[in-house]
Amino acid sequence: MRDSRQFTEVARLVLERGYGVRFPAEGLSMGPTIRNGETILVEPVRGEDVRRGDILLYRWERGVRAHRVVRIFASAFAGGDPVFLLRGDAGGEDELVRADGIVGRVVSLERDERRIRLSGLVAVARRTLRRGASGIKRWVRGAGPEGDRACARSESATGGIAPPMTGPGSDPHNGLPRTAP
Repeated sequence: MRDSRQFTEVARLVLERGYGVRFPAEGLSMGPTIRNGETILVEPVRGEDVRRGDILLYRWERGVRAHRVVRIFASAFAGGDPVFLLRGDAGGEDELVRADGIVGRVVSLERDERRIRLSGLVAVARRTLRRGASGIKRWVRGAGPEGDRACARSESATGGIAPPMTGPGSDPHNGLPRTAP
């Protein structure tokens, strides 16, 4: 945003009055779900209506940021209001945000002249299918059902260097006789 503080204040006031705010997202932290420059629609949300998987627009030191809810804590120290653990889809550090720091919920984006819903049952189903498909892809590529965890254990046991493959299956021809060129 050109003037993040001014934008944050205007967006907060509009959302408090029950209207949505539509603007181009900046940054890469929510990729591939939200790409830099895509237009997002943010609508008002109450803390008690937030669900795991929602993408929230919240205040932070440089204006506002949109990240996904990965966990919700009931909090005694925040006046009984929930506290949300948020993280960008592209990774990065987790952030704890109190309910009073939430500006709104990202409900959709515009990509290639299409509107894509990011909240509700259809969005949850899409995310679940995508997550399952990526697990299947890793398994098909040979990582097996444990995926990257098996590789991480192997690397940690050898100080980050994977041992050379030996035994059945280590030959690129998989035990088939080599043919002359």
